[in-house]
Amino acid sequence: MAAPADHGLSFLDLRYQLLLFYLQDLTHLISLKTDGAKIKESEAIERAVTIRTVLEKMRPLDHKLKYQIDKLVRTAVTGSLAENDPLHLRPNPENLMSKLSDSEESCGEDGAAEISEKTAASGDRKYIPPKIAPMHYDGDMTEMDQKKEQVDRLRRAALRSSVIQELREQYSDTPEEIRDRRDFQTEPFKKYK
Repeated sequence: MAAPADHGLSFLDLRYQLLLFYLQDLTHLISLKTDGAKIKESEAIERAVTIRTVLEKMRPLDHKLKYQIDKLVRTAVTGSLAENDPLHLRPNPENLMSKLSDSEESCGEDGAAEISEKTAASGDRKYIPPKIAPMHYDGDMTEMDQKKEQVDRLRRAALRSSVIQELREQYSDTPEEIRDRRDFQTEPFKKYK
């Protein structure tokens, strides 16, 4: 039996009624076809198409409610959910609220007391992250490794220098490459018409 429809039909009742009407129209069409009658002018085709369209539009909502429906059906069948059942797990918004009173929160560490005084003075209770100075992590490098890395960096910088590039171009066997470089930042903008 369906629940009283004080606030309209429930989603599941509507869905089951639409499926029932859809099947009725399909069986009516099949019976007409087996009798040899033409189904071209039958109203059952229009109703079946309309109901099918409504059912297709209900499908995303059905997917959203699938979790809750499965949970309720499982609870109805077994009587209760198992402790390790994944359907038993759900968010509890009450856990997000502080269970300490305001006076207990301000009695914490000195840093926490300063932060709570700042937030109490400003009026809102915003989180203020601690200020930590960023530092470069050298890792587990020894002094020898650091010196080798610095020598490699200097060698790469020397190889990129213009003098070495010119010497490499002068004594290499490769053909000379001529590039037409323009400096678009310093060159005034010209409009082409």
